[in-house]
Amino acid sequence: MKRLMIVMAVLFVGITTIVAQSNAEEIPFNVKTSKLDRYLSLRPYQTEKVEVLNESFIQMQKENRGEEEKMKQVIAENLSGMKKVLSKVQFEKYVTLIMATNKNNNIMEEASLADLVKQVKEK
Repeated sequence: MKRLMIVMAVLFVGITTIVAQSNAEEIPFNVKTSKLDRYLSLRPYQTEKVEVLNESFIQMQKENRGEEEKMKQVIAENLSGMKKVLSKVQFEKYVTLIMATNKNNNIMEEASLADLVKQVKEK
């Protein structure tokens, strides 16, 4: 009986890992708002705005998956929105998170993303 439980637990962990990996591939920049809240030390009035921006960002990524130019636009729009809601320090931390996620997942060329960030910062 113990062996059966162990086998079932191993299978469950394996399936959960596969599902998580397929979801990660589906949405390259997917961070839960609760994690952003902690990482960026959001103020209560910022949390709701960040949640709306984050949900929109996730949805737009799903809709434009595989279309590099549209994804650039989606990322630029997200960064612009976040820049309006976050303090300068919070925004820099958010950009660092986006850049690290991009580097870890090879989503787009680093120079291309860096150019997008630079354009948003200059606005």
